[in-house]
Amino acid sequence: MDVPVAPGWASVVVYVDVAVVVGAAVLAVVAARRRQGAPGGPIPGGLAAAALVGWLGIALALGSAHVFQARSQRIPWIALGIGAPIVVGFVAFFLSPQVRRIVDSIPQAWLLAIHVPRLVGATFLVLLAEHRLPAVFARPAGWGDVLIGLAALPVAAAYVAGRSGSRRLAVAFNLLGLADFVGAIGTGFLASPSPFRLFFSQPSTSLLTVLPLVLIPTFLVPFLTLVHAASLRALLVAGRVPEHSTAGSRGIAPASGGRFSIASR
Repeated sequence: MDVPVAPGWASVVVYVDVAVVVGAAVLAVVAARRRQGAPGGPIPGGLAAAALVGWLGIALALGSAHVFQARSQRIPWIALGIGAPIVVGFVAFFLSPQVRRIVDSIPQAWLLAIHVPRLVGATFLVLLAEHRLPAVFARPAGWGDVLIGLAALPVAAAYVAGRSGSRRLAVAFNLLGLADFVGAIGTGFLASPSPFRLFFSQPSTSLLTVLPLVLIPTFLVPFLTLVHAASLRALLVAGRVPEHSTAGSRGIAPASGGRFSIASR
């Protein structure tokens, strides 16, 4: 079986990026639960962290077994690898009060700043220059991720500081981040060898269907999609007490909790 191989530097970048995201997520969940003194203490937070690490382990195992590898006459199982975690995440959130409490205890500042690792999108641009990825995918996906990654900290800082229009800015940031994912998933899927392929330029996006790059669509993208959803929910639906009024610049207030109008900032 012909398996595409990523250059060594790309492997290092992807594994480090995934480790940073997992580490930040685990610390945020456990620390937020303890700091807020929420019902259930640190145990539910520990279970959430274990679930996240377990998810990464499953993605690694399936990637090692080449389950997601693109083949011209093969069912593109990577679509399930992208979509299933998102569906499971939403189902868990709506069915489990504990999951909702954990999500609500995470500061909005973290939900925004965690997108900094999307700078990994620069990897797509370098791989494009090395003729390892097609332009139809790499340019929009790469630049989109880079811009979202660069904007994450300024948007989070503006929100914590309570600057005028910061809530609307945070909402726009989340919507643009989701739009970037939709475009990247669509072009990546349609430029990958499968019965559904529409973009036949060479090279294809098959490099993204094997380790380590497959961790981007099967772990990072679903996880950060759920983070976007959690942030938007807190901003648009649940309401919250502004971080700057309760926790200063540390931004440790929960992501939801009091009512507010999006026009109030």
